[in-house]
Amino acid sequence: MPNDVTQSLVVEFTGAPGSGGGSSGSSGGSLRLEYDTRPQSEGGLNVRSRPLLTDTAHLLLFAFRAANIVVTSSAGNASLDPTPQTATFTESVSFSEDDTARLNRAATSISSVTWQGADGGAVSLNGQEVTISAPGTFLAQITYEVQFFVIQVTPPAGVTDEEYTLNVVVTADEVV
Repeated sequence: MPNDVTQSLVVEFTGAPGSGGGSSGSSGGSLRLEYDTRPQSEGGLNVRSRPLLTDTAHLLLFAFRAANIVVTSSAGNASLDPTPQTATFTESVSFSEDDTARLNRAATSISSVTWQGADGGAVSLNGQEVTISAPGTFLAQITYEVQFFVIQVTPPAGVTDEEYTLNVVVTADEVV
């Protein structure tokens, strides 16, 4: 049943641009919040790698098995666009005498797997977890699709400090 809830997930984002925060639930649900560092030519929404006090900052929320998402900010305004978007990422994944490894973000599908050296075989996907049929030592380049939401964060008016830190908190119910 998609509306069964087992626990809450909370992500606090206080890091510098490029860093992110994440949280995982006991049933595989996860939230990951990142500053959008994608180039504008690839769909990136931020005009700078570090926002000015007058800029609206765009954060990407990667939510898996999460419902009832709520975004709050310590100051200014934070708003969630409820329309899901998609992106493609490629990363190296290591299997170290194991049959499972984790991606940085929960994926909706795998586009391609390229083994670097020994072939680990077919890869199955469950959120961030990728699994192969037998344990071993393998390295793979995995290209995968993700779904994310955009959060717009606007600092409060009248800030005159050179740097201003906001705390953005995302909560959601984990869906089993």
